[in-house]
Amino acid sequence: MEGVLPYLDAHSAVSTLTTIRENSGAGSSVIFDYVYLAALDGRIKNRVITHMNTLKWIFHEPILFGIEKGEAGSFLRACGFDRAEDYPDRRLHELYFKSSVPER
Repeated sequence: MEGVLPYLDAHSAVSTLTTIRENSGAGSSVIFDYVYLAALDGRIKNRVITHMNTLKWIFHEPILFGIEKGEAGSFLRACGFDRAEDYPDRRLHELYFKSSVPER
């Protein structure tokens, strides 16, 4: 679900995840990206966040939904999921972005 949840309002994000949980078979997984709420409300600033916030005005696609840092697990449990793992970007890179050519 990469690239979907950040563009939904909070109610729609919860509804989407709840619908996925209700209609998925045992052992299913859902993977999604999200933005820290602090990036949306201005509590943290950096070059990437500034660029992201600029693009929302250019493309008329504002990022509406975020999760507080460290709260993804409790957010997902509130949506009815029984387990959640929140991986930082470095860990995702280690798990999924392995070069087929070792020197690259």
